[in-house]
Amino acid sequence: MKYIKPFKQINELQQSSEYTYEIITNENELDKQLCIDMVANQFIEHMSYEDSVEYLTNVVNFDISFIAKKNDEVIGCLLLGESIIDNGDININITDDNINIDLSGKGLEGVALVIKPEFRKSLVIRKLLHSIYKLKQDYSYITIQQFKGMEETMNYFNKTTKIISGEYIDVFYRKL
Repeated sequence: MKYIKPFKQINELQQSSEYTYEIITNENELDKQLCIDMVANQFIEHMSYEDSVEYLTNVVNFDISFIAKKNDEVIGCLLLGESIIDNGDININITDDNINIDLSGKGLEGVALVIKPEFRKSLVIRKLLHSIYKLKQDYSYITIQQFKGMEETMNYFNKTTKIISGEYIDVFYRKL
């Protein structure tokens, strides 16, 4: 029985034109503020609301970030910025073996992915992540970093772990 609701949502998403996935753009101030608010409230346990707003305002490029809507109501967003990883070949420690991962070219940094709870077991996340491929002409990879132990996971990406300033960081990456 627990699978009926997610399957119903997936079916609804596939058959409905109520859902839209689009670039936010800096000019769309309302969508921009709704996404910032959604993300800042989601991560309030990790960072104050004001600090989150300041961070997002400085890091996110809304001209390459995506918003998901159902009947014009914001149900999720994928906020992106320019990659904070230096261009070129990067050695990342994967399960105690150094493996050279080619992340050359211009990259994206996944800053935040937030979906309203009632849509988390639907295709909204997958559709937002697939929206990244619209940027394939201008970017060659995407990375997402988070502190080890946070609840969020990104099964869509390859994952490794590295240490930055003594902290273990989960790094998710994918070539576009």
